Amino acid sequence: MKRYLITLGTLLMTVAPGFSAWHEMTKPSSGPQVILGQYSSGCIGGAGALPLRGEGYWVMRSHRARYFGHNAAIGVVESLGKKLKGEGVVLIGDLSQPRGGPTNYGHRSHQIGLDIDIWYNYLPLERIDNPPADLDEKGEISFLQADLRHLDPKMWGSFQDKLVQYTAMDERVDRLFVHPAIKERFCQIHGGAPWLGKIRPWWGHDDHLHARLSCPADSPRCQKQPPLPKGSGCDDSLTWWFTGEAAEKGKEILRQDREPTPGPPAPAMCSSLLEEK
Repeated sequence: MKRYLITLGTLLMTVAPGFSAWHEMTKPSSGPQVILGQYSSGCIGGAGALPLRGEGYWVMRSHRARYFGHNAAIGVVESLGKKLKGEGVVLIGDLSQPRGGPTNYGHRSHQIGLDIDIWYNYLPLERIDNPPADLDEKGEISFLQADLRHLDPKMWGSFQDKLVQYTAMDERVDRLFVHPAIKERFCQIHGGAPWLGKIRPWWGHDDHLHARLSCPADSPRCQKQPPLPKGSGCDDSLTWWFTGEAAEKGKEILRQDREPTPGPPAPAMCSSLLEEK
């Protein structure tokens, strides 16, 4: 058995050479800002760094060094913080590593500086000068009831409604992923809104939303996603997300996304970004 494990570890190193190098980068590369590859297999050159404390927002878990991204992504965070600064501090999770690429745990995407995790829980204004000591470590909090089907009305309120709505209304955001129960809520209270189709149900997003920007025009080697389906998404396709079939598929998706081993390595065209130390 021990011999088998050693062989398997060697195989993983061979399949994904240089994986750890992306995690070890401590600063963005020099040169113009450019995105290469796709959201789950790519990199970013000349990334910007999101300030750890900004107007209306704080970056969480800064020790991960995943607060880098395209300037447009940084702009989305700064705009959102300003819109909600009178109600609370928006808590920002992961963007990307200094040069993007695959992370050593936690994500399959977030590789090109166009993905942003935003927590649903926030810091009340009265706690800014005395934040909870475990704010970073406590992490995201699920906003579902015990049945894992419905939102908890004692937790979900106007701040969370505005957080999702303002993010969806930002023209720089192509789509955002939320728990199906959140999509259902927005279908009920915002039916017909032109931005409603951007809000996409996805597994594992009961504690944070995941905003994703479109490929910028100045990065022709950024691989675009398929366009969103037409319509609001408040139809029979939403009903499927509450079926047993969806639940079983979700277990496998989340297992793959959260396992500690890396996903596919960054494409060969990203290798030059690792040459600069």
